[in-house]
Amino acid sequence: QQITLISMQTEEKDQEKTEETNKPEESPRKEEGSEEDEPKSSDKGRGIHCQWSELRVTGKLPNHRSHMVSVLHENKFFIFGGYDIKEGDRNTLYYLDFASEDQEWHFAELTGVPLEGLSYHSGVVHEGSLYIYGGQRNNESKNDFFQIDLTSFEVTKVEPAEGSVESPFIDSHSATIIKKGEKEFMLIYGGYKDGVGCSSLFQFNFEDKKLEEIEATGTVPPARTNHSAVFSEGKLYVFAGTDGESNKLNDIWSYDVAANSWTEIDTSSSEFIPAGRSGHSAVLYEGKIYIFGGMFATAMETNDLFYFDIAGSKWVKVHDMEKKKDPIEKETPMLHEQETQKVELERSHHLHKQPTQAVSSPKHKKKGPPKDDLLATINKTLEKSLSPSKSMAQLKKNKVTQIKTDNTTEEQVFEVNSPTSIAMRSSVILSFNQKKQKQVFYEGKKQIFKGKISNCVPCARDGHTAIVHEDEMIIFGGDRYKMSFNDLFLYSFKQTSRQKSKSL
Repeated sequence: QQITLISMQTEEKDQEKTEETNKPEESPRKEEGSEEDEPKSSDKGRGIHCQWSELRVTGKLPNHRSHMVSVLHENKFFIFGGYDIKEGDRNTLYYLDFASEDQEWHFAELTGVPLEGLSYHSGVVHEGSLYIYGGQRNNESKNDFFQIDLTSFEVTKVEPAEGSVESPFIDSHSATIIKKGEKEFMLIYGGYKDGVGCSSLFQFNFEDKKLEEIEATGTVPPARTNHSAVFSEGKLYVFAGTDGESNKLNDIWSYDVAANSWTEIDTSSSEFIPAGRSGHSAVLYEGKIYIFGGMFATAMETNDLFYFDIAGSKWVKVHDMEKKKDPIEKETPMLHEQETQKVELERSHHLHKQPTQAVSSPKHKKKGPPKDDLLATINKTLEKSLSPSKSMAQLKKNKVTQIKTDNTTEEQVFEVNSPTSIAMRSSVILSFNQKKQKQVFYEGKKQIFKGKISNCVPCARDGHTAIVHEDEMIIFGGDRYKMSFNDLFLYSFKQTSRQKSKSL
């Protein structure tokens, strides 16, 4: 169900002319493409909302899940497996066809070898097949290795060739496609191996089906789990994760495939250094590694965004952690120590590990009581007037309490129940024009997705997945505390704050 522009009141033309006459002079507009037009690390999220959107598509939605695998193949977005605390490990494959006119999620009927539920696994695409390795089932590490033909959806088991190392039981690791000349290999790094965090490298040759462990030179990174890894220009870049003492890391390493050597990257020249985390996502776009979300400590997820400039070896902040209301905050405003430890045990998946003391999350400035009160009133009013069962005709009849601010036009974000998930709440834009006393639901320009809601930042989460499609990053699912999601968000790399002002 798409959101349309709703005009609550209109004014006479002569009154609009009077207002135009009394309108204060605007400062000269800067030319597009100028340095001022680009987001800066010191903006702290200002002007960034326009680059985020929630994507609502039709069809049967995938079940809520986190710690799954997602890949892009032939303009289709595939997700497989994952975990939900109520339903357990998933064994389903869904896909969304970006090129199709129907814009629907599709459930793939798998044939061949039966698959059991799996989470915390890894996956890569090679020659039209999704290769899945390792993972966790019922809190036990696995060494499952199989491939799914992404056209016929036939599942076959992968048997490493004679002479291969014994397939390790591993989960919470990473897997990427690397290239050596014209050949592609699957490179597996880190994770829990036999129940213990490791920094091991395994390489699978798609041609001869040989699996081997790589003994790299240089200073090997500390063991880690739930990290991120991307491959660019002959190097594997590994960021953050949880070490063997359950500490959250914020270091970044590169593995040179040709030299078979590890190097820790010096980022001391950066004005911004990201906090340690795990369960985040990482994608590569135009020489930059974009990091979104993750978990600082037990039950302390984030939704900040930043990137690592490979050429400059420095971190750049896009926006800080954004305060987003969701069902988690409503159900669990505070976690006392005993509950926090219980959550850590449930999510660590290795009960012999003791949780460490939580660290404080990055602070962000509050916008002051007046604006907080405004948002609270809007939320309270809308919670009473909006529900998933109400039609658009009913929505038009509902009145929104008008609240006076200053003499400028303001935009406020309020929460509504999202059809993406009964539990998930998403944001839309409510524009207040003080002089015209007009309220408008702003949807924004639709692109390739149905029901795109502009200016909508995902809530804090970890265990989600991310891919790059054209000039956009697609975020799916994840969880926060005990609640998993099945929502889709888009981040536009190209859209700027100037484009936002034009669209509005």
